[in-house]
Amino acid sequence: MELRPAGQPRLPAGGSTPAWCRHRRQPPRSSPRCRPEPRRQACCPGRKDGQEDHNTMAMASVRNMHENLDRFETALAVLLMMDAQGIDLIGKDMRGLSLGTGTAALHRGIRRTLAPLKDDRWMSPDVERMTGLVRSRALEALVDRTSGRLLHSAGH
Repeated sequence: MELRPAGQPRLPAGGSTPAWCRHRRQPPRSSPRCRPEPRRQACCPGRKDGQEDHNTMAMASVRNMHENLDRFETALAVLLMMDAQGIDLIGKDMRGLSLGTGTAALHRGIRRTLAPLKDDRWMSPDVERMTGLVRSRALEALVDRTSGRLLHSAGH
């Protein structure tokens, strides 16, 4: 589909640009003749109906990232609680087999903060304390001191 003002002739195949089309080189923002070409819209997704969108939504993305990091820290806290509980439950069957240095230090650090789950209890306070422990990076420091610097945190 060719976009041109009504009643104007088609562009010549290889000739010069007619006067009615020259405005496209530097179109005034308010000109009704400056309609975006379909090709231009496809290659420039930041344009809609001839208007550029300078709102990048970057701040909304950053906010979402922070919320997701909070969720990740909570999920990691729950995972570590489950790991510690699993070690406590299988401990009797693991006689003669010891935990690795870092795993044993991590288990001790968790048990200093949270008691093992022996009876049914409300878990929200435990999850909150464990999430705080994850956010403080105290467990990472404990494992680093015990078994050497972790590879994933070498850049921190």
